[in-house]
Amino acid sequence: YPEDIPKMESYRAERLAGRRAPDSYEFRFVDRLGGVREVLASVALIPGTMKTVASLVDMTDLRRLHEDLKRSKSELEKYSKHLEELVEERTRELREKERLAAIGQAATSIAHDLRSPLQVLTNSVYLIKMGISKLPVPIVDQLRNLGVMESLSMIEKQIGYINKILSDLQEVSRPIRPNLKSIGLEGLIQESLQSVTVPTNVEVTVRDGGVETKLDPYLMKRVLVNLIENAVQAMPNGGKLMIETSKTDSEVFITIKDTGMGIPKDVLENLFQPFFTTKTKGTGLGLNTSKRIIEAHGGAISVESEVGKGTTFTIRIPIKQ
Repeated sequence: YPEDIPKMESYRAERLAGRRAPDSYEFRFVDRLGGVREVLASVALIPGTMKTVASLVDMTDLRRLHEDLKRSKSELEKYSKHLEELVEERTRELREKERLAAIGQAATSIAHDLRSPLQVLTNSVYLIKMGISKLPVPIVDQLRNLGVMESLSMIEKQIGYINKILSDLQEVSRPIRPNLKSIGLEGLIQESLQSVTVPTNVEVTVRDGGVETKLDPYLMKRVLVNLIENAVQAMPNGGKLMIETSKTDSEVFITIKDTGMGIPKDVLENLFQPFFTTKTKGTGLGLNTSKRIIEAHGGAISVESEVGKGTTFTIRIPIKQ
């Protein structure tokens, strides 16, 4: 390609003169059909000679793949946004009806239609990753520098997010039936903390009273993860997160306290309502689902908050004999 010839000649001259020149670089050439191909060249000087050896890899198709991935990422983000808008619209329409049951049925239908294309996307990302893993290391590095791997990870995250929305919606009308097991709360709390990305500027304190009780560890972990995530998000500038367990003869208590922004009274009144959220992203089902899980255990959840000082959630679960 005419514009690339001076660069290539300059690199060759520098290398033959014993000066530093790029070991790998890209150039273009016109094939016999008149098409422009993009090539990655890896060049080395043969010791003791004035000759070079080069390895050439046609990057044209990989470039196109990268562009296709960027388009797929953009389309998936639009798809995710459209799904959120669709959920909000359907929620408004059903607000005055027996909405929970209706939403559960609608979500099942939507999930049936959407999960097939989502699975196709998941499989495609997997196959692309497998294909990339078999390429030479320099090419893999080049793809990483181009942002291909980051694009694939973003697509996977978006797919996971859409699947979570669908699952949350399907669960709205389903009865929750805990599978009770004897478990220590400290281990469950530590597991939950490991599932959340806690910034270094948030100080975490766990005070465990050696409490053991019967509950569904999977369901209760969902509750704890949701409350811990909310607490962390309420402290963007850092703060303290305190988790404490205690018990009486009849109940166990889990308290989650943060020193974050606090919750205004008008928001506090609607906090556990389904689809109520002050966040720009999400379905508003996290706290409602947490409340339903705790109530399915025969327990209750309460919240106290003061703007500018922080929020405390208290979970009470009756002790099962």
